[in-house]
Amino acid sequence: MLSVSLIEFINYSQSDFLEYLTIESETHFKIIYPKLFISPTDLNAQIHNNYIMAAYAGHQLSAISTNFSYYVPAPEIFEDFYFMLQTENMESLSGVLYSAIDYMIFKDLNHFNKIFNELTLFYNKVDAGTIKSTTMGIYEIANKFYIE
Repeated sequence: MLSVSLIEFINYSQSDFLEYLTIESETHFKIIYPKLFISPTDLNAQIHNNYIMAAYAGHQLSAISTNFSYYVPAPEIFEDFYFMLQTENMESLSGVLYSAIDYMIFKDLNHFNKIFNELTLFYNKVDAGTIKSTTMGIYEIANKFYIE
């Protein structure tokens, strides 16, 4: 099993990811998705943001996996999320991992709005029952800390 801590790949492009995954020649993965320190003044917003980003990343990972499981850290503990999966589709995996990292980096307002809109669309679709999240354990915690 290849362990991939996303924070260590922050400067990788999607093609860098694909090259790395191809060289490693593994099909079982443990993806470590970090909790981020987002808001020093609003703990509920920080928890919601961390959990909805992780829920979305996990949902995308499960879509390309033949086997998938995940670990959900307690909200009050600063501990990472873990996604265990099996896939042979390195191109799709590199794309999902690149996107997951891209969501962690604030580049500019347009980038922020794009990410915000994608996450909001995911959240609303799950909330409305249009899609069933494969990471409901993470989504439910995000929902608990949602502030309108």
